[in-house]
Amino acid sequence: MTSHTGIITYQHEFQPDTRVPNPLPPEGAWDCQIHVFADPKDYPLSAARWYNPPSHATFEVAQKMHATLGIAHGVLVQPHAYGTDFRLLLACLAKNPAYRATALIDDSVSDAQLHELHAAGVRGVRFHFKSITGPVPDARDFERAVERVTPLGWHVKIRTTGEDLLRHEALFRRVKIPIVIDHMGHLEMKLGVDQPACRTIVELLKTTPNFWVMLSNAPKHSDPPYDDAVEIGRAFVDAAPDRVIWGSDWPHLDFKKPVPNTADLLELAYRYAPEAANLKKLFVTNPRRLYDAEG
Repeated sequence: MTSHTGIITYQHEFQPDTRVPNPLPPEGAWDCQIHVFADPKDYPLSAARWYNPPSHATFEVAQKMHATLGIAHGVLVQPHAYGTDFRLLLACLAKNPAYRATALIDDSVSDAQLHELHAAGVRGVRFHFKSITGPVPDARDFERAVERVTPLGWHVKIRTTGEDLLRHEALFRRVKIPIVIDHMGHLEMKLGVDQPACRTIVELLKTTPNFWVMLSNAPKHSDPPYDDAVEIGRAFVDAAPDRVIWGSDWPHLDFKKPVPNTADLLELAYRYAPEAANLKKLFVTNPRRLYDAEG
């Protein structure tokens, strides 16, 4: 739904309830991407936002969702709706030490703020190289931001599409710290493992040890029973079983079709890594390492 201001309102797509997955994920499982929101009277939205989030998709609701799913740890991703106002992110991290976070930064974020974010549990920085949603970062700005977070031991997350990935591949290859390709590169799953961007991601995973991929959001680009997505997901796991993670992307904004139950998304991820050892890596070992967490 788009308002007269051109800002998209997503409240009608928010589904607060989930079900218990069958089976439960491995003990200590992580959900490596959720967004949380709050009443705008308490945490004002950015004037530069392009969507109105569901304000009732709160951290409290998210924690209940994770408890139902059997998820022990989560990663909060700073929403664009708040820009570089980190007050809600910091408040949530202070409430539950089982959570980590990924920030959005630009030159307005000071070094002191970066250290504050790190102390609170932020372990990564996210960039949007998805040109269909707006301008992508300038290469110099991107590299300067990567240079700033490198001493903190953070990683880089890239939200992109297959086309944008190929366009900016040389820039991404210059990154030396861990770099995570969000949402399976937003590939069109029906194009299969032989599409150029998929072949590139597999090659990066096999040959470049700092590249990771998050196995998420396939239902935005596939249809039940998601067999095409499973083929691609398994190709990524086979290429680098030690550098794959999973995220629900709750509360599932920007779906152009009916939103799956979050437990359905979790169970889909089981099909990407059917071997028990790889499933534990996907849900537990890999994210624990990437997010610098104990236990």
